[in-house]
Amino acid sequence: MAEDCEWFCARYKNHGHIEEYLGDTQPHWVEVVAVRFWQWINGCRSLDWTYENWIVALVRETGPGFRLGFFCSAFYIVVVTSVVLETPLVFEFDVHHLASDMRFGNVTVAVAFYLWTLDFGIVALSYYLCRHYGSPARPGAHGECTPFFRVAARQLREDRRKEPQTTYQLVTRAVFAVVFSLYFLLAVFSIHTVLSHMYIRRNTEFAWLLVILLVTTFFSSVDDLTQIGSPWGIQEASKTASVLLSFRGLFLVPLTIVWSVAAIVASFPPSSCVEC
Repeated sequence: MAEDCEWFCARYKNHGHIEEYLGDTQPHWVEVVAVRFWQWINGCRSLDWTYENWIVALVRETGPGFRLGFFCSAFYIVVVTSVVLETPLVFEFDVHHLASDMRFGNVTVAVAFYLWTLDFGIVALSYYLCRHYGSPARPGAHGECTPFFRVAARQLREDRRKEPQTTYQLVTRAVFAVVFSLYFLLAVFSIHTVLSHMYIRRNTEFAWLLVILLVTTFFSSVDDLTQIGSPWGIQEASKTASVLLSFRGLFLVPLTIVWSVAAIVASFPPSSCVEC
């Protein structure tokens, strides 16, 4: 990264204060906490964007793969099973149990479902904003056409505003608007399917699938948290996306994990016998 350092000198300074690391004199609190989290897992080093330990490197390298894995799982659950199976899995059950003694379980599963929905909405909107405001004037070899890889900013936002809009930018923005809208719909339908089959049918296979989805979501959100700050950070592509992804990784994802685990417990209460 060192040889590419000239363009950001207006607002960024390595080994500087938190404001210089974020390129903002008034950063949002969640962004500051996200940077401190990255600093902590990076070995509590100073604000040095040229250094990353093996934990940060591993998370950043695997994050796009976890996002792609989640999408493939959602695509299989919603699309492939609807084509292959005689009875589609999607909307076969609701996330509401009719038994009167399951009212607390109904609330737990519903809260988990709506937290997942909010999470998917934030992800889809944030990654679209990164593509909308941070896309280069022309395609390159840096992952611009891969929706699950976060493309690093390569210009200051004030410099991007001065450039004329190109046909390539307009087309790619329209394409990514469709892509991330479809991602949101597939993700919502798939998590509804997983929760409903786990809860209504007490299907342990869907419970394990939910655990896998939680793992992929957790590590992909940690990847986002390590990408806040520095000249190549999410905040340089989109300030709104930076705030949203920081909030998601620090608060929404942990809350979703807690309620999803509670939904698993509600689906398999201690008094139930799965094999009976």
